[in-house]
Amino acid sequence: MPLHDIDKLVDLETEIIQYDDHLRRYPDDTKTEGKLKRRLSKWVDNLEITIFVARNEQKPWSELELGYPTRPMPTKAMIGRDQVGDYQCYIDRGGRMQDNFASFVVDRKECSDFYSTLFSKGQSGKNRDRFYRELDRFERDPRFDEFYVFVECDFITWLNYVPPGNSGNLMVPQKLASVASLEARGAHVVWNGNRKIACRMYRELCRQYCLKNYRKIINGHAEVEQVCDVGRLGFA
Repeated sequence: MPLHDIDKLVDLETEIIQYDDHLRRYPDDTKTEGKLKRRLSKWVDNLEITIFVARNEQKPWSELELGYPTRPMPTKAMIGRDQVGDYQCYIDRGGRMQDNFASFVVDRKECSDFYSTLFSKGQSGKNRDRFYRELDRFERDPRFDEFYVFVECDFITWLNYVPPGNSGNLMVPQKLASVASLEARGAHVVWNGNRKIACRMYRELCRQYCLKNYRKIINGHAEVEQVCDVGRLGFA
């Protein structure tokens, strides 16, 4: 990041902390709330965010689609952790690399891909078992606490999906049960409709994460108390 951008970011963070501290003492000061909201919007636009993409991702979202630079996901040899998910949001704050990840990961699925992951009949369930093992790795990884599956179709389209060569059985009860099983395992399924909307949703998820966790990101540790509810500031 150029030096002038670093200086701008430092200035913004200084103001943000000042406004946040003020609102701890005077929570009903709407004028300061407005100032904090404007500073946060500028701040999140100046953060150095990189999206790490799984090295085995078949049709990766591009930098142009996401609006953020992308890089191959760090290997276990580099960071000491197995690959988790397809997309990881990295907020470069210096210090230890493992401390700079947003606490969520996203796995991308097309309609047919999602079906084959959950109902891989020809593979005797190997795809599903592989995916469940990935969820187990997620549970063991202290960097993350939210796992999302971004499906590039809507829910009804997936319920009506029949793979080529199938007898035509929609398997609706099994599909409902499989999605419920993922939710019970901590994987939240997000039906995005198409690839374009999935990219936009991911970009917004990164942005909203930073807005909701600005104090944690600025201070560089998870224990800090962020008392200002950004929902009051007009963010989603």
